[in-house]
Amino acid sequence: MKMKLLFAAIVVAAFALLLPRQKPQPAKVSVQASTLATNPPPRAPLEDSPENIAKRVLAGNQWFTAMKALATSINDTEVNTVVAFFTNHASVSLPHSAGVQTISRAKEGPAFYFIPLLSGDERKSAEWKKQATDKRSVARFLPDMKTLITHEDEPTSPLWKSVILLHETRHAYAFLTRPYNWRDEKLYCYEERDTHEFQNRVVSALGGTSYKTLLEEEVERIKKELAQTGKLVGMNFPNRIPYREEQEAIFGKAESQLEKDYRETSLWIHAHFTLIEREFKGDVTDRKALFLHTIYLRSGILPVK
Repeated sequence: MKMKLLFAAIVVAAFALLLPRQKPQPAKVSVQASTLATNPPPRAPLEDSPENIAKRVLAGNQWFTAMKALATSINDTEVNTVVAFFTNHASVSLPHSAGVQTISRAKEGPAFYFIPLLSGDERKSAEWKKQATDKRSVARFLPDMKTLITHEDEPTSPLWKSVILLHETRHAYAFLTRPYNWRDEKLYCYEERDTHEFQNRVVSALGGTSYKTLLEEEVERIKKELAQTGKLVGMNFPNRIPYREEQEAIFGKAESQLEKDYRETSLWIHAHFTLIEREFKGDVTDRKALFLHTIYLRSGILPVK
């Protein structure tokens, strides 16, 4: 059994719980990266029971099946590229007390590790406790570990599993095919911007006219709040509001509060991007990245250099 230790990383795309606040304050510190101490010894025994291995494989298949179904439904070139990357480069793996333990070999390199996290993984090590209990998003890609994790104790509808896995796999694809210094705040936010542009296009294709109507409502809400406070588009960024139940009719029932938070934050980011495109006088692409930098700083999830 091949086993490999890779180092821990900060959260990428962990934006789901940026809840509305009346007076948000900038975070004073950034999320710290940490490391695992040793490699698993050669031929170390599995720390998972056969039942848990089966659960992870089943969960992984559900995420992948959902993503493939989405790709078939919208036939987007970049979506197809991301799905193909997952198909050929993902290695289903297990959290191990000393690192990451693979149970399948990727078809091609560069490989990354795909771990559906289960209840109890927090007991394997301090590092896995940190990853398992960090519930700011349903899933995330950890660059230093080259690992994509999902939280299986947070139910997520198949449609949004597909959106979320596409988002995180695009991060894996970008980092592994053209490595960049993800601890550099500017590069980090540029990559986030590009991935959100990708997600916005996917969600628009899935949601159709009804989603576009809801998006316009959110754009107008943000614009009105800026006007009422005398603030400028692209210079100030009003917070998101609680989950709009209209999303249930567009995308189906959300299966957890975390999924609702992810959906609403996705809409909120898309609306800010749209308003910046329409009304900001200056470098629009750079301003979108600045918006993401602002909300990540606000929530304390920027990388540490």
